[in-house]
Amino acid sequence: MPFATSDDCEIYYETQGSAKQAFVFVPGYMGIADIWAPLVVPLSTQYHCITYDNRGYGRSSKPTSPTDFSLTKVASDITSLLNSLRIHDPVLLVTHSFGSLIASEFFHQHPDRVKGIVYTGAVIAGMFDDPEATVHALTYNGHLPSAAAQFYINLGLSRDIALEAAKWSCAARMSFARSMVNASLGGRWSDIVVPTLVVQGEEDNITPSEVAQKLHALLPQSRLELLKGVKHFPSTESPERLGRLIEEFGDSLFK
Repeated sequence: MPFATSDDCEIYYETQGSAKQAFVFVPGYMGIADIWAPLVVPLSTQYHCITYDNRGYGRSSKPTSPTDFSLTKVASDITSLLNSLRIHDPVLLVTHSFGSLIASEFFHQHPDRVKGIVYTGAVIAGMFDDPEATVHALTYNGHLPSAAAQFYINLGLSRDIALEAAKWSCAARMSFARSMVNASLGGRWSDIVVPTLVVQGEEDNITPSEVAQKLHALLPQSRLELLKGVKHFPSTESPERLGRLIEEFGDSLFK
């Protein structure tokens, strides 16, 4: 199985497609590559698609220290992944939820390695009025697999992927949630000058449309798309619509 080593953590990844132009799919809080599966097969006919499990989740290493989940370290996992695959040309980052923060931090670390960014169900710094209450809501009864799975299902995730996501360490989920909820990019959103696509489910019960509108306004080269009838997981709820948007956006960057 393929792994990239990052800061003493092994990051599990999968690749499909052999094109030179690459899409890197950046997961969020629930952190496993499975959420991208409905998108990757059709997109990989034209692009090199890379998915991975965040540290603390799935088949990647399970560090125990909360400091191992800092935004800087989690974003550096993308660097290690690209280096392991010997990908040096700029890539398109496709993100979900807290993955928006991870990808944006990676851009600030390596702006020359990013061609564009797709944000889906994006979380932005400062959107939580009470960060600790948000951490509690994200992790409440997280030690119970049934409760964790139901939490993901309520957000719009398919049952099979929710059951898979519920397997992983409650401690890791708590450390990851606390790090992401308290993360801040300061005023650096406006520094993301590459083209960006903001995709938002109109029925998202985690990040409402107002968040997407704010992110759209903060990004200099942004386009906003709203998906009717979709909650927080457009990649599994509406893969055909999201896939078309990503493919069109990728084509505009690479062709």
